Amino acid sequence: MRLTCLNFLFFSVYLLYFPTLPFFIERLGGAKSEIGLLIGMSSLASLVARPFVGYAVDAYGRRPVMLTGLAVFVLNALLYNVVQSVASVAVLRLLTGASMAIFVTSASASIADVAAPSRRGEVMSYYGLANSLAFAIGPALGGFIIHAGWLTGFDDALTSRMSWLSGAETGDLHFTSLFLFSAAVGVLALGIAALGGFRPTSGHASSAKEIHRPRPAAA
Repeated sequence: MRLTCLNFLFFSVYLLYFPTLPFFIERLGGAKSEIGLLIGMSSLASLVARPFVGYAVDAYGRRPVMLTGLAVFVLNALLYNVVQSVASVAVLRLLTGASMAIFVTSASASIADVAAPSRRGEVMSYYGLANSLAFAIGPALGGFIIHAGWLTGFDDALTSRMSWLSGAETGDLHFTSLFLFSAAVGVLALGIAALGGFRPTSGHASSAKEIHRPRPAAA
């Protein structure tokens, strides 16, 4: 249940950016031809990182790697508030992709570990359902946040007190609120993941300690 909740939270905030970042990039002076490239860079970074993350998940354990991925995502969300150029966005998109690779690989390995063989299909279906729900909610919520007029005063109050947030000021679109919201949800996910190991579902023969035991070093 916790893994499914974590999967939903992560993908919901990850998908906040897909319909909203094109507006952000344009406001920073990016060309329309650059938008698709910048959005896709996260997938490229994820592709490159996954083999290394897979080794780390086996060598150091599922939960430590997952916590690292969530921490990277939170840092990434906060750094969006200080960008001043399209080149900075490119760097952050690479970091976004790395965080996704780290979280998704460790979470997928964890759900495979804890699912009892007799219920694996059921468990995986609920886990995948969280993804579908996130795809329905995340983009819509992102669009709502950046266009919500009642957030104008909130953004102005924050940037006047904390000038480092001013990088996300883009006229009437509330990217300061968007990036802070995604960071806050990331912190929530970090707290949930840090609560302890993930227990196997009923009927699983392995103990929770066995699930997260790092792989022994090669002789």
